[in-house]
Amino acid sequence: SIDELEQLSGVRVTDLHKDSVDHITIPSKQGKGDLKRVDEVFDCWFESGSMPYAQSHYPFENKQRFEKTFPADFIAEGLDQTRGWFYTLTVIGTALFDTSPFKNVIVNGLVLASDGKKMSKRLKNYPDPELVINAHGADALRMYLINSPVVRAEELRFREEGVKDVVRDVFLPWYNAYRFLVQVVKQYEEETSTKMQCEMKFVKSDNTMDQWIQAAAAGLLAFVKKEMEAYRLYTVVPRLVRFMEDLTNWYVKMNRKRLKGGQGKEEASQSIQVLFKVLMELTRAMAPFTPMLCETIYLNLRFLLPEEQRHASVHFTPMPLAAEEALDARMEEKVRRMQVLIEKGRNARDKRGISLRIPIRKVTVICPNPEVLSDLGSLQTYILEELNVRELEVTQEEGDLVSRSAAPDNQILGKRLGKAFRPVSVAIKELTNDQLIQYEKEGKLEVAGELLSGDDLKVSRAFNGDTTHIQAETYEDCLALFNMEMDDELRREGLAREVVARVQALRKKGGLQVADLVEIWYECADENLVATMTELMPKIVETTRVELMPLAKRPQGLEELVQGDEEVGGAAIKLVLTKAVLHCSPAACAGLCGDFDALVQAVRQREADKGLEKEGSLTVAVAGKDVTLTLNTHVFLSTAALLRAASDSDELDLGLALWLSQILCAVCKSSLSTDALLRVLSRGVLCSVDQHGE
Repeated sequence: SIDELEQLSGVRVTDLHKDSVDHITIPSKQGKGDLKRVDEVFDCWFESGSMPYAQSHYPFENKQRFEKTFPADFIAEGLDQTRGWFYTLTVIGTALFDTSPFKNVIVNGLVLASDGKKMSKRLKNYPDPELVINAHGADALRMYLINSPVVRAEELRFREEGVKDVVRDVFLPWYNAYRFLVQVVKQYEEETSTKMQCEMKFVKSDNTMDQWIQAAAAGLLAFVKKEMEAYRLYTVVPRLVRFMEDLTNWYVKMNRKRLKGGQGKEEASQSIQVLFKVLMELTRAMAPFTPMLCETIYLNLRFLLPEEQRHASVHFTPMPLAAEEALDARMEEKVRRMQVLIEKGRNARDKRGISLRIPIRKVTVICPNPEVLSDLGSLQTYILEELNVRELEVTQEEGDLVSRSAAPDNQILGKRLGKAFRPVSVAIKELTNDQLIQYEKEGKLEVAGELLSGDDLKVSRAFNGDTTHIQAETYEDCLALFNMEMDDELRREGLAREVVARVQALRKKGGLQVADLVEIWYECADENLVATMTELMPKIVETTRVELMPLAKRPQGLEELVQGDEEVGGAAIKLVLTKAVLHCSPAACAGLCGDFDALVQAVRQREADKGLEKEGSLTVAVAGKDVTLTLNTHVFLSTAALLRAASDSDELDLGLALWLSQILCAVCKSSLSTDALLRVLSRGVLCSVDQHGE
């Protein structure tokens, strides 16, 4: 200190820098003359390089603790420290103990502005980090950085759009999968009146996709453990993101109907168990990287676990380990082959401008590898559904449809052959189709006096046939031929799918949940579209769960939820969604209650929901008397169901009843309910209405 220096030398200074103290001397207490400051300055990085010892005050104390923790498992710093901290740590460690003071080093690159320049407060060439976090979240910023070149010690040009892309491409699909799981669990519990209970253990299943996603999750966890132990952090997050895509874009999408109970309650329960397990494993594995989102998801999902397995936070749970019985590399490869074919099919549609909603007639896969063909054949159901294709053919017979060409692997052959590479390269490009078939079968071929094998050659395939209606896609050792020829039948089915898509979009627009029941009404002047909808209504109902009815047949008093003016196949169509209510059959209820209007009012107080489908009947009180009504006999969940029942029993057409109701109301200048009119007409009262409505 300044005081100590004055006490020892008798000189008072106000500045301790080198140029202010170099002239000061201190008399030696041992009588050895005057002491002068050493001229040399020791590099301050050696203080940082002494950190492993200085932090423990070694060797003066904590000797055992130091020896137990030295050398460190890892250190982490930026690339700019290569000639600074990394260097001095190594020099001092080697000098003192003949070893590096660290076992692993994690090096991050530099984050630059979007223009490639160094971030500068003066230039203001970067967004305010607080504003980025407030807009997109800290997890999104963290994920953007750790899934970038920075973790490979490379430079990153920071773009706020990249953070936004993480939210759109990673977080939203992930959160939607979580939200969908919550919805189907709630639906399952309501329909079965049982509490869903899940376990963090392997789910035995005969379903291929169940086996695959569990195998993929187990493979992911094994990979993460191996890579994290080796401190290869740059490989972990990309693999986690790929698995997230497998989960959201493949497993959930391909099992949506099954998860909703479309294949029965047992299948729904099993698929929910699988989805819960892998989603929980993903959440726990991602917790170190996206701690806040994972905490939100975990704190809700944990209630599906037995109470003794729940933790107060996802960060109190251990890192999940791969279930040995779930590991199945063969299954992962099988599904990967299916995914590649489906992606090629989507590319083929894009090239021809054919929507995925329009079915195509056939896809043929030609491949010399029987294992590939067997894998695709075993997954035919999924391929047909995902590609919306009528037929899949797999074959090794290529006839004259396929021609091959080859190119050398320049890196491998150039290094091995040296000067001989050029003539071999020319000869490779002149190889015939038969020679390349021989190379594929035998795995080797002599070219220009050199024996080639393995990956020396890159063989590609091309389609020789008529491409008027065929879109050919090559990949790996396969050639996929997509028959894009259209006919009226295929186009009509495409129109029906478009209608379904518009209905689903309206449900989303109206904020409706999966369990919300609605009635759907349409108004369309295009006879072709109406005829198509009528013909393919059973297919439409598979998704909408209720038949679409003409808007003119809509009874009065229904609560409108959402409507939209849409366009399908160039035709205008108006769609209206109303809240589902219970409809009474006048004929079936005639003998149950003397006051039909009172019965209708009592029934309408009961919500139309899926619970009624399970119960099969309901009891209401009318004038102090209990009346029990049977679903689909006395009471119906939709106008379409009531109309169908009336038609089957030769009752009056509901459309005629609605028309008569509107005319009579106009003539009498008073209201007359459709139900009341149906009751009168169904009791045999003959009405005659002339062209003037009299």
